[in-house]
Amino acid sequence: PVLGENIAPTNTNYFRDKFSIPNESKIFLYIGILGKGRGIELILNTFINNQDLSSHIVFLGYGELKNYLTETSKNYKNIHVHDAVSHAEVVSIAKSADIGLCLIENISLSDYYCLPNKLFEYSMAGLPVIVSNMKEMRELVEKYDMGIVVTDDKIESMNNAIDKILQSDIKQMKQNARRCAEENSWEKQEVKMINEYKRVLNGK
Repeated sequence: PVLGENIAPTNTNYFRDKFSIPNESKIFLYIGILGKGRGIELILNTFINNQDLSSHIVFLGYGELKNYLTETSKNYKNIHVHDAVSHAEVVSIAKSADIGLCLIENISLSDYYCLPNKLFEYSMAGLPVIVSNMKEMRELVEKYDMGIVVTDDKIESMNNAIDKILQSDIKQMKQNARRCAEENSWEKQEVKMINEYKRVLNGK
């Protein structure tokens, strides 16, 4: 991630105003491609089966499942679909949510070792996260104590993860997420990369 204007304060009530979400409800956010292999069905079914309205889900993006999600959302007051936005707007808009979702289905080694951009976008927005049990995502989340790892792709496990994060110190997790963004920003990584180039060029 690159720190900068996306870190500046923004309208933290954006989603609440747009979708008439009560202040006391927590907003979960999915950012990215609305397609297969990204846990969309698991997220959707979890919130379909949780109708107490204390938790809302916002899907933000585009893809083959968008029309299906949009039609489904018409029948549930806690499910919402937002059009895709420009990359420059993602972090600012994400700040109006409470918790980010980053679920990947373990179909290949590439999936197992993935570290999606959206995970860093959530951290730049200061959002705690719920992530799949993939090696790199799990290690990052556990290192910074910035969220919960879902044990498998069952609705019960997803519900347990939601309950667990809602019972956690979300304020502290938000701070931890911001620290993750700062420590892994391009400004910090640039220095490491330049030093490594110097070391190689100097034969050390």
